[in-house]
Parts: sequence; structure tokens; C-alpha cells
Amino acid sequence: MPILELDLENLLNQIESKKTLRSGEIDKEIKALFNRHFSSSETFLEDYYYQYKNSSFAFVWYEGMLESEEDRLREEESSKFTKCEFIRHFLSLAPHVNYFIGEKSTYRNKPESFSNLAFYFLSKLSEIESEDYFHYDWILFAEGIQIGNKLKEDLKKYLIEKEFVEQDLHQDLRISYKGRLFIEEKMLSHG
Repeated sequence: MPILELDLENLLNQIESKKTLRSGEIDKEIKALFNRHFSSSETFLEDYYYQYKNSSFAFVWYEGMLESEEDRLREEESSKFTKCEFIRHFLSLAPHVNYFIGEKSTYRNKPESFSNLAFYFLSKLSEIESEDYFHYDWILFAEGIQIGNKLKEDLKKYLIEKEFVEQDLHQDLRISYKGRLFIEEKMLSHG
């Protein structure tokens, strides 16, 4: 098993088995793991991990409110659960990750044509033989595809308009049947 997957599984087991691991300690462990495996991980974590961990838990607090021990424990458990879900979701992407520290994707930022970028992205997406949907930017990050925001948005728009990808309610993507046909046709035409 590759080291990234093993590290993710170990961290997940560590979080789930320890009853007293605090939220801040989990954040440090996740940050250390991503820094160990990826360059530019800080940007990814700022943009996606912190957003992910804060997306599913809302606690209404008002000034003067006393927080009970039960409320604090419930909040801590909810936070821990969300962080475990982040790791699980990234773990399912991990077998297909090619971008570790010191390695770059084979895609170059100046392709011969826009369809080459679409082909490259879809070929990465097709490697994920799962029914799961993945966050568009997570796939770009995991593969090490570094493109500007305008090109990133254009590519996503193109993939959706051409129906090469399917989206779920959270705007996550998976390759469509039409997308797989696009890859096959491109491979046949280039021999």
C-alpha cells in the first residue's frame, strides 16, 4: 500500500480510537500529513480543508450563554466526525494521486489545445473507478495540475456543458459515459 494511503488510514484510526484527541491536535496532524506528502499543501488546506471542516456544524451561541460540558463534548464529537469524513473522502482519492513532493504531473500548463487539458483531466477522473463524486479542485491538487483560476473555471464549464462529467448536489464531479467515450475517441485518433 502506498505511503500516503497508509498515513491517511493511520491518522483516521488514531482520531477514531482516541477519545481525548482535541480538535486543534487533529488539525496539526492533518496539516503535518499533507505537508509531508504534497508541495503547496498549505493553499489546498486553507481553501478546502478549513472550508470542509466548518461546513457541516453550526452552533448557536449568544453572549452570556454558559456552555455545558455536554454541549462542549457534542461540539467536539461533531468536529471530529467532520474531520474524519474529510480524511475518508481524500483517502478514496489517494490511490490515484500522482503529485507528491518533488514530482509534477505530466500535464504541462501550455497544452497544444484546450481539448488536451480536458482529455488529461478526464483520463485522471476515469482512473477513479468508483461511484463517488470528487471535488474538482481536489482532483487538480492531487494530480498536481496547476492552472490559473480562469482556465480552471473554463475547463469545468466546458466539461459540464459537453456532459463529460456529472455533478452532484455539492458540485462534486465524476466522469460520465460521454466523457469515457471522449477519452476513447481521442486515444483512437492519436493511435
